[in-house]
Amino acid sequence: MRLSTRGVGRVDVANRRADAGGCSIAPDPRDFLRYSHLGIQFVIILIAFALGGAWLDRRLGAGNLVTLAAIFAGAAIGFYVMYREIPRK
Repeated sequence: MRLSTRGVGRVDVANRRADAGGCSIAPDPRDFLRYSHLGIQFVIILIAFALGGAWLDRRLGAGNLVTLAAIFAGAAIGFYVMYREIPRK
């Protein structure tokens, strides 16, 4: 089953899948939904740590040192959370 004789983009991918025995035009939307929260979760963790570090800087009078350390800690924790949620193949 061919969709077009000269496919471009999605149609070309669909043609290759049809030639290989499959007939799916678009990927399963569940694949997108399964991982769509990870970027938002990473940003929330990073912002929370940055705001917490800024608050501690104001309380301790430490300049921006605690904020910088909190941003690195938030990024490390955010990457760790992503690493744990993405399954290995």
